[in-house]
Amino acid sequence: MKRIHLLLIVVSITLLFSCDKNYTGKIMFWFREPIAQQMASRNILEINYYLDGKLVGTQNPGVFFSSAPQCGTTDLVTMTKELGNNISLSCNVKITDQDGGVLLSQRINFAADECYILELQTLLPE
Repeated sequence: MKRIHLLLIVVSITLLFSCDKNYTGKIMFWFREPIAQQMASRNILEINYYLDGKLVGTQNPGVFFSSAPQCGTTDLVTMTKELGNNISLSCNVKITDQDGGVLLSQRINFAADECYILELQTLLPE
């Protein structure tokens, strides 16, 4: 009888810890001074970040870096995507100015429990 109870406990614990994982991926964009200057020359006052069509944050285009910042830097927008059981997931990312002018639009892969810091090196033409 004790063996049956022990077996039931082991099976219960196994089932409890074998539940589906719930992964999250993060992406942050940063840029250097020449891109900030290019935005200023185009009168860009605000940068909007969209993930799968939903606005996830707004950034001041005057915030630039000389080298890649750390994940979680407060001056940058962090795009977070729930991946469920997937270890990676491709999503639509769009960056626009305050008037809706598209600066970047592409599919980007989010990876499980990773934070990618991507440099914005060029802007789409006006």
